[in-house]
Amino acid sequence: MSDEILKIVPTNPYWQPHPDDAASLVELVRTFAREAHIEEYWHQAVEFMDCGSNLAAVGCPHCGARIEFREWDDLMTSRYDNGFTTLEVEVPCCGSESTLNALDYHWPCAFGRFAVELRNPGRAGFTDEELIELARALGHPVLQVRARL
Repeated sequence: MSDEILKIVPTNPYWQPHPDDAASLVELVRTFAREAHIEEYWHQAVEFMDCGSNLAAVGCPHCGARIEFREWDDLMTSRYDNGFTTLEVEVPCCGSESTLNALDYHWPCAFGRFAVELRNPGRAGFTDEELIELARALGHPVLQVRARL
């Protein structure tokens, strides 16, 4: 049996909230998903917040071409080796400058130094209205990543 993980991540990969704002976010998340096991994750360096086995494809945000997983892995490795201190990359399809965070992930993924994770949340995700409320509680825009592990 696989686990479903729902991650709430700030949109800026390098940003971390004040601990009081993180606590407010967790409190609000509990009202939306009472049965879920909820944990906060704080990282010194940027981490890749993947969608697990949900990842179907990666695309270029400039030309729309599909980026082969081998090429994407090369891009990831080149930045991972430096601790994701920069996410800037040149996409292989059209040579445009982009960031790993801006690539078109099918299903969404993110990069960040902070996340709140809900294990087996009992729901597919948060609504747009709920995401606005979560962002307000955190003091920063957020996105969600749905992972299957």
